Amino acid sequence: MLSVRKSLLTGLWVLFAFSFSFPCVCESAGMQVAAGGSHTVGLKDDGTVIAVGDNMFGQCDVSSWTGITQIAAGQAHTVGLKQDGTVVATGWNSLGQCDVSSWTGITQIAAGQAHTVGLKQDGT
Repeated sequence: MLSVRKSLLTGLWVLFAFSFSFPCVCESAGMQVAAGGSHTVGLKDDGTVIAVGDNMFGQCDVSSWTGITQIAAGQAHTVGLKQDGTVVATGWNSLGQCDVSSWTGITQIAAGQAHTVGLKQDGT
């Protein structure tokens, strides 16, 4: 019975997850994708970002982002690394996971449930 229940729940989750329409960016050869708790973010090869899914905390408010080279998604926040090594973030910030406006010299980013990390050029 547990197996049937698990299969049913998995099927419902897949049905729900794929019920969102994601704008076609198939012609973007350099696209990156990041998945958050209930949102999905895509980085197009022109440095712009698109997002779909739950936007309760503003985690999908990325349409104005430009010059982005890498993206990451946490539970309910989205992070972008800009060409100049600065970082932008939007979404749930109750633990400071979006407080990245002073970050400089960053080469890589990652996001978790309620945190954001950056690797600096000097390795720290």
